[in-house]
Amino acid sequence: MLRSIYIIIGLLIGVLPSAFPLMANGNEASVYTIPFKKANGLMLLESELEGETGFFIFDTGADALLLNKTKQEGGKQVSFESLNGSFESSELFLESLTVGDYTINNIEAYSVNLSAIENIANHKILGIIGARILESEVLHIDNENKVIRLLNSYEPVIDADLKVIESSIQFKNGIPIVPLEIEGHTYQFGLDTGSSISLLNNDLITSEFLSRHSSDTISVLSGSEDVMESQLFTLPEIILSNLKIKQVSFGMASFKKINNQLGIQLDGILSIDQLPTKDIYIYPQSKRIYLIL
Repeated sequence: MLRSIYIIIGLLIGVLPSAFPLMANGNEASVYTIPFKKANGLMLLESELEGETGFFIFDTGADALLLNKTKQEGGKQVSFESLNGSFESSELFLESLTVGDYTINNIEAYSVNLSAIENIANHKILGIIGARILESEVLHIDNENKVIRLLNSYEPVIDADLKVIESSIQFKNGIPIVPLEIEGHTYQFGLDTGSSISLLNNDLITSEFLSRHSSDTISVLSGSEDVMESQLFTLPEIILSNLKIKQVSFGMASFKKINNQLGIQLDGILSIDQLPTKDIYIYPQSKRIYLIL
């Protein structure tokens, strides 16, 4: 059977600073709350931009603010790199942008044609917002209540009946990267809210992996207007810290250009949508992530 699954992969840009923005320590309280809804595995943040109501895709795999514009507008041209290839964008400037009760002032943005992604999401897409744009010391993704919370230094109160998974996490150009174990080997995977399915670097696709592919395919969309097709694989088990996840579907793609851009070896992208979690707490400063099951 042939099935097409449309996913969005985070966009990378080399001109932005690599540090993840942090807020100063404060009270143990919620600073900002941003509701989200899910559409085809994507996290959509309701917003208004220049009098137009719609949604921003929250994408931890993106390191910039991208605006959905069919025409290249604005100032200097900037080159982005995605898994579908590089593309040109125009730099723009926004006086303010509000998502939930969080307002960003005086921010650079970049124009890109997201019409193909908009059709798949079946919602009005204003753009893509990367995690580094939402400044906080703790990023809390509450999957049960469908909200993102931007917190000051905070220790979550966790029900004793819930299972907590703790893992290390690092950031490169603001992109969170976690260690993932597959068949006894540890790999580095980008943790992505902007993908509805995970991807493997095709350098990892051995004959043993190939024996597990199905007749299903996926189509990968990003800021580039090109569409990349891939076979679909199912791995019997992946391990994040001491969390074992069974029967996980992956597509495959070349990460060579992305890795050159980041200066690291990224072995794949792990979709947050495929993690069985109630809550996710990300602490960029201490480089820890907590998954609440």
